[in-house]
Amino acid sequence: MPSFRMRLCAALVVAVACLLGLARPAGAVSSTVVISQIYGGGGNSTAPYQNDYVELFNKSTSLVDLSGWSIQYTSAAGTGNFGSATNLITPLRSGLLLSPGQYVLVQEASGGAVGSPL
Repeated sequence: MPSFRMRLCAALVVAVACLLGLARPAGAVSSTVVISQIYGGGGNSTAPYQNDYVELFNKSTSLVDLSGWSIQYTSAAGTGNFGSATNLITPLRSGLLLSPGQYVLVQEASGGAVGSPL
């Protein structure tokens, strides 16, 4: 029969293993790709552009694969959660590679036909 000390050590090892299994790095943080511009109001009555957009910039010295990334937003009124509806999620296309120093423009929704197309 195992001693109390052995059972305590075994329980401690299991607890630490469980905690380590739960620890995950944040998925939304990037030290290489940053948002360099955001434009909202596309298509509104005095808008210069028909669509909203988000511009991403690769500030690193390495090629970055944006496959599986998405841009998610919510209403300006603060109602709803990020990505709570599919129209609030813009998936980036598979195989999108961003070279060092390169920008990519991601077209978002339009509020109407006023303004120039992107």
